[in-house]
Amino acid sequence: MGELELIRGSALAALGENRWDDAADLYTQLFARASSSTAIRADDATNFGALLRRLGRVLEASAHYQLWISRFPQHLELRVNGINCLIDLNHLDLADRWTRTGLERLPDNAELLLAQGRVWQRQGQLAAARGLLERLTQADPQLLRAWLELAVTCHRLGDLQAALAASRQVSRIDPSCAGGWGNQITLLKELGQLDQASQLAAEVPANLHNHPDLRRARADLWMEQQLITEAEVELAELCQLQPTEPGHWLNRAACLKQLKHFIAAARVLKTGLRWVPTNPQLQESLGHCLAEIGQPDRGMALLRQCLPWPDNLSD
Repeated sequence: MGELELIRGSALAALGENRWDDAADLYTQLFARASSSTAIRADDATNFGALLRRLGRVLEASAHYQLWISRFPQHLELRVNGINCLIDLNHLDLADRWTRTGLERLPDNAELLLAQGRVWQRQGQLAAARGLLERLTQADPQLLRAWLELAVTCHRLGDLQAALAASRQVSRIDPSCAGGWGNQITLLKELGQLDQASQLAAEVPANLHNHPDLRRARADLWMEQQLITEAEVELAELCQLQPTEPGHWLNRAACLKQLKHFIAAARVLKTGLRWVPTNPQLQESLGHCLAEIGQPDRGMALLRQCLPWPDNLSD
């Protein structure tokens, strides 16, 4: 067995054991030691790209896909993964181009059609995306991801009832999908059906109770119901679980301010900015908070950094 086969076998074993960092290191070695592109298989390119995305190395993943999709243009999984990576990076024109190229070869492929719907949705072509996703759900009523994307698209179109119906279908297809339950709670809250939202939150399967999607939906619901202490406790947990999500820090600070804990709110926002230092919403919220606790100069300095100020604005 040659060196490349040994490395490939070790990488696949690491993948099978969910040792993502080890697998990525091994695939890095595999690609570095391959004497030519012909020594790399399509599955190698697919697995390595997926690992880079899983590890948050999305810019590396994008460059990887751009190289290897040209080498394996007919490999469906590699192409779909590459399109999804580009969508994550908001590189929508290239994602659209890769999708159309794939559909020229496989015009009825559900994976590529779903990718097209996702691209259109993020490009703001919401009516076209909705029509495509509805056709996909009619052709295959069990296509979970199409229902999830349809719910998001209908929500963006302002059709909350259709979004709710799609989210309910998600939970029927897969009761273990946290997104389906979380979306329903959020949509019921937005529809003003707070009692129904609370009842649904209590009916969520026990194994999903601590999922971040459900915790976020509960916290939002409790804030709407003015159960601020309960919401703050939930958001404190979310800040620990997902520290790079600025919304958790913003909402927790808002709860603390409503509870008149302004110094604690400022401390929370400062901690959030250590995780997401360039987030303008966190910067703006901290600027206002500093002014509220008697540090107007520091607050104004921070606001000047994150907000557009006219050149002729007087102090």
